[in-house]
Amino acid sequence: MNEKKTSNGSLETELKTSRPSCHLTTDQAVSSGENVLVEDKVAELVTSIKSTMSDQGPTNATFNEQLTELRKDLLPKVVEKWEDLNDDSKKSLEEMGNYYCKLNLLVNLGEEANKALKLFEHAATEGKNPLAFLSSNESGSCRLTRTVCEAFHPRGSQTAGVSEYFDVHLFENGVQSKLIEFIGNRFNIVFYNSAAVFYHKSHIQDFLFKWPSPNRLLQLVAKDIVEPVYLAGVRALGIPDEIVTSPFFRLTENTKFVLELNPHLKRMQECFEKWSADSSPLLEGATLFDEEIVPIHRDDMFDSLFQEQGVQLETLTQEALEIIFNSWLILFERQAQDQLPGGKYASPTSDQLAQAANVPATNMASERDFGIFDLLLHFKACSKIDFT
Repeated sequence: MNEKKTSNGSLETELKTSRPSCHLTTDQAVSSGENVLVEDKVAELVTSIKSTMSDQGPTNATFNEQLTELRKDLLPKVVEKWEDLNDDSKKSLEEMGNYYCKLNLLVNLGEEANKALKLFEHAATEGKNPLAFLSSNESGSCRLTRTVCEAFHPRGSQTAGVSEYFDVHLFENGVQSKLIEFIGNRFNIVFYNSAAVFYHKSHIQDFLFKWPSPNRLLQLVAKDIVEPVYLAGVRALGIPDEIVTSPFFRLTENTKFVLELNPHLKRMQECFEKWSADSSPLLEGATLFDEEIVPIHRDDMFDSLFQEQGVQLETLTQEALEIIFNSWLILFERQAQDQLPGGKYASPTSDQLAQAANVPATNMASERDFGIFDLLLHFKACSKIDFT
């Protein structure tokens, strides 16, 4: 198969793009000397697809249905003595497994946390930072994380950033920067960097207090970094990084196939429900996964998040966490429903396990491929992209 640039992500466009891709692949097989018809090779190729792995875009479910129907039409041409098979055997051959990337779930958790924190901040604060963009859909907590990285990371703002001076300030205090760039990172970046921002909050406050004539970006950070509600929101994003999102990221990297995640997804559902009602155990360092399976990285950044704070910050953090987990629970039960209790893959049969044996837990490899493809389009905009 190949990668093609499409005009949009509609179902009709996806189907039109995939059909010539199949023919191109089979044409190459036929031209290599195999004595077969192109139509037979196309049927063989399409029916060999037993499972799909995609994100949860609105067109993917319908695309999967169309692909399943296409396989049903082609199977009689591929399977010998199809008409002699009983109904159960035919049904077993016709069934497909449709799975969804679990790293896209992390992206969606980040977007959902941003929405939840906007509601939290609206209820807990009066007014807005006058230096922030009024039309932004970003919560103040996520804005603080992003602007800190723009100001103090080498790959942040090239016009307003002061990363070299901030690194010197940290060096003088015997500390190394924990911030990482947003560029090139997608799945867990807002959670990790929020933990890093909370760890560096006193370093940032001290640096900005000493900095003469700060520019607009530094003024924005200076106002946000002392706001208790925003700090609580940043901490409420950082704590899940240590307990939920980063461990889950590492878990998916070490999972052989997608259905191995079932017990872990069930555990996440149970904890989300519990922490949505009372997140105080989380503030005390409660873990989500068995540490023998997914170790927790306990370092200075971890300690700063779970160190007891003042009453106001502790209360605000707990409230923010409970709002986040309430919104996460709704999203999680919808997007992971197939592998949760009651879902069609929750208690997989031997046939389903065999079918999913080669299905990874994530689309990471494909995401990287399309990242490289996007880079090629950027640097070689006039090149032909019929086959990449």
